[in-house]
Amino acid sequence: MAWLFGGPLSSQVDVYLPAGLGLESAQRLLSIIRATLLTQGRGEATSSGMSFSSYENGQKVFVAAHQDGPGARLRVIIDSRPRLILPIVIATTGTLIVVYPALAAAVEVGHPSAPYVVLGGGFAIVAGLIWRSVRKSVQRTLSTLDKLVTALSNFMRD
Repeated sequence: MAWLFGGPLSSQVDVYLPAGLGLESAQRLLSIIRATLLTQGRGEATSSGMSFSSYENGQKVFVAAHQDGPGARLRVIIDSRPRLILPIVIATTGTLIVVYPALAAAVEVGHPSAPYVVLGGGFAIVAGLIWRSVRKSVQRTLSTLDKLVTALSNFMRD
């Protein structure tokens, strides 16, 4: 189903870093993530790893890194599904507000197919608005993931 919208609404990436993660590198990683996402979020860096989470504009971002043997395990989770709640409710409610009087007028016209045309148009409008909202959320998820992967790639090279 993700192909219909151009990608996933949520994404998770797990990476193994061959180098260990000390206090200084954990603090640097936390700083890079905050700078990349342009948000303070909630984060903590210790000698055993780091964690970061933020919830802004309906998008949840979680990044964690911890020691795993001689290296470190890094996990990035991005979830944009909460962004869809409001557009779905508004699209459905707004369409119902418009379709209900149109449906009442279509019934008064007396043509047997008139109500179905109005209902079909209403459903098409709701589907189009929801598709657009999902597509924008997918693009935002992919954009955030791309920014984080680029920043993490630069971190690993340093």
